[in-house]
Amino acid sequence: ATEPSSLGGADATPSPKTEQEDDDQERVKVTMVNGHGFSITKSKKLFGKPDIPDVYCLVKFGSKSHEWRTSTIKNNVEPVWDESETYILSHRNEVIHVTANDENRKGDDDDIGSFRVTVGQVLLDGGTMEIELEKNGAGTGSYITLNCEVV
Repeated sequence: ATEPSSLGGADATPSPKTEQEDDDQERVKVTMVNGHGFSITKSKKLFGKPDIPDVYCLVKFGSKSHEWRTSTIKNNVEPVWDESETYILSHRNEVIHVTANDENRKGDDDDIGSFRVTVGQVLLDGGTMEIELEKNGAGTGSYITLNCEVV
């Protein structure tokens, strides 16, 4: 004899849960808050206007292949995104990899810099952390504030 399950009887089979529906998993909400210290660059053209960066970020969480892209904040050296994504948190050592780019109308976007931080580091710092972007192994003087909240 089979024991009746809490789902409504012996023949009720639980439907497989998707990653989004799994209530047993701890989740973390990652928010790209803002940035500062981005530089205005001189135009490469003789009489061109200076280039004020159009900054957006690409965020990769853990080993997931999905990359999340923030909106582009045009002509701003102090962009504010305040945009979030929620991920399943397997462990506190999950790495958040952020790359900041300057969007260009023509040609490839310019890589401003990047950083890696673990969810645990951000949570230990009170949940919000300002991190300097690095490029070619050196600090760029540009910073991004990121927030992690267990939800």
